[in-house]
Amino acid sequence: MNLSLLVRRDAASELKFAVNAFLKACKGDFENLCAGKNGPDAVACLKSNEDKQSSECKQAVSKRMQAPGWYGRSATYEVGHL
Repeated sequence: MNLSLLVRRDAASELKFAVNAFLKACKGDFENLCAGKNGPDAVACLKSNEDKQSSECKQAVSKRMQAPGWYGRSATYEVGHL
């Protein structure tokens, strides 16, 4: 098997796990802290309320930010699914 393909699969699995953990851990926090926010405003709201997030959400956000693809549209899309 091609090593680059294996690395891409591993990165995709890591990303999927991190996204799912983020969505599960932060849904309640988002509803309490950022209800009604959409798009970039929703991402900014989560960032600005970091001190009020549950420990589970903080851990999930940290792991999600370390996984590939946490930027701009990706973050906005994921937060939009909370």
